[in-house]
Amino acid sequence: MNIFNNKNVLITGASSGIGKSFAYFLAKKKANLILVARNKKVLEEIKSDLLKTTEVTITVIEKDLSIIGSSQEIYNQLSESSITIDYLINNAGFGIWDDFLDVDYAKYKSMNDLNINSLTEMTYQFLPDIIKSKNGGLINLGSTGALVPVGGSAVYTASKAYVLHFTDAIHSEYANDTTKIMTLCPGATATNFSNVASDKKIDNSDITNLSEGYMTPDEVVQIAIESFVSNKIYVVPGRKNYITSVFMPRILTRHKLVSLVRSSWVKKINQYSNKGKKK
Repeated sequence: MNIFNNKNVLITGASSGIGKSFAYFLAKKKANLILVARNKKVLEEIKSDLLKTTEVTITVIEKDLSIIGSSQEIYNQLSESSITIDYLINNAGFGIWDDFLDVDYAKYKSMNDLNINSLTEMTYQFLPDIIKSKNGGLINLGSTGALVPVGGSAVYTASKAYVLHFTDAIHSEYANDTTKIMTLCPGATATNFSNVASDKKIDNSDITNLSEGYMTPDEVVQIAIESFVSNKIYVVPGRKNYITSVFMPRILTRHKLVSLVRSSWVKKINQYSNKGKKK
């Protein structure tokens, strides 16, 4: 059964990475798409490309969701166009790599406005319509960092822990046979996240070859949709990611786990930074 056929799916952060992959995957499932991101030009290019092979309806909305009140503006715009959302994918977000005190606080505020406040506001605006549709759902983007604190990305992983706890809680309140609610917790994924997250110059022109364990956005989305349809409360795509974020916390002390993850994280960032310098 294709639960997305002729349903309206709103995807935030749809211009690249996992959000873009969701758009292409769901267009094949004949879902009508509402694509939201800051870069309208890129969204229009995605729309044009999708319409070459699909006959779905695609609405493009240029919006910076880190600005409080943007969610209400999106809801009002769609209401004026008589578009009711059946599925919401809160994908928009960004991270910061660096020791806590080495980052300007304004960056943390902007990140939390997007990762926490906007996601919560979008959920609050659209969940009533999702529930009323009697065949709808919500996917919020968390991270493996939601399950394991990461030294060098303290505020980001804390923001994703909020997403996981928040989504688990509303799942207990509203999920049922007709309303699906899930957190997607991807690990290392081959997107432009690295250059956004760090002030260090990172060469990710061929990011899939930088480290074993990277998944493609398409692989993440495939697993996410399969898990969502199966009514999972959350999913960690990839065996390695599952071992690191779910299995290891069960066998290691908290102190050992945090120290180990911190060491691995620093090594990985240095690897990327050094690769970026070798030109």
